[in-house]
Amino acid sequence: MTSGGSPRHSGAPLLVHEALLYSTPGEFVGVTEPFLRGGLERGERAFVITNQANMDQLRAALGSAADDVNWADTAVRFPKPVDRIQALDRYVREQLDSAAPRVRIINESVWPEDSTGAVSELKRSESICNLLFAALPVWMICPYNASLFNHILPDAYRTHPVIRDARVSREASVAYLQPGEFFKALDADHELPPAPDDARVLRFQTPGEARSLIVAEASAVGLHPDRIRDLELAGCEMATNAMRHGRRGAEMRVWDRPDEIVCQISDTGGGLKDPLAGYGEPKEPDVGGWGLLLARRLCDNVEIRTSSRGTVIRLGMQLPGSPHPRAS
Repeated sequence: MTSGGSPRHSGAPLLVHEALLYSTPGEFVGVTEPFLRGGLERGERAFVITNQANMDQLRAALGSAADDVNWADTAVRFPKPVDRIQALDRYVREQLDSAAPRVRIINESVWPEDSTGAVSELKRSESICNLLFAALPVWMICPYNASLFNHILPDAYRTHPVIRDARVSREASVAYLQPGEFFKALDADHELPPAPDDARVLRFQTPGEARSLIVAEASAVGLHPDRIRDLELAGCEMATNAMRHGRRGAEMRVWDRPDEIVCQISDTGGGLKDPLAGYGEPKEPDVGGWGLLLARRLCDNVEIRTSSRGTVIRLGMQLPGSPHPRAS
């Protein structure tokens, strides 16, 4: 995944990124059916990610044209935002490399109800699309069921340059923020609460010291062995980064809640410079840069706060966690 570059399909308009506000399946289909049909008639490719109920009605409305659309159930296919971002990136680039003039995407998320961190990460992924596809002929509509997620709608305006109300109008969002500015605003809106007083604290000098603390604490609270290994790998990657970039050392804090173990790594470096860090493969994979991507893939929750004074990364794993699926 790259963050720009010159467009390879100069004949088609570049990124159009909209939020669709709807309240009923009929409103959803009323916008998405002509949107998809219009693209297919022009030889464009189409990918729909939505819930099963919307998918069924949209398929019925498209009739035989539904066979020319790629479909995914949002509740099943992409459990983590980073998985979805990478899948969309692969799909878009494969279709454009196959001479598609443009790609149209319906991208509807499942919004968690019990995790502020997970909701924030989803919002960031919506914003990241404005960088990821900026130089490509992509038209993406992200539906929001306003009857269910009214509390999330203000950030739909901040992460999408265009807002389409299924019942009213389509217009530019006056609240839109560029991804870097949105990340700063979201960080200010949702400050990380301090670590509890009884958190285990370690000022480590080597990744091995960090590894030992993670394994000991995760084992003590009953995290599943598969997830212990995941947290161990993610924590060690973050510890290595902190040691590499911290000017005055690095620190780890580990604590548990009734349903989660949290590992926090902080440094005093100059902060993360690339807003796409950890959402795709590094630009120079042979020299490192995989740590944040691994953390996002392995952990149940990743929260990052970064500034010129340093970076704090929190890794969360649900307790007791579940084993990895068996390979088929």
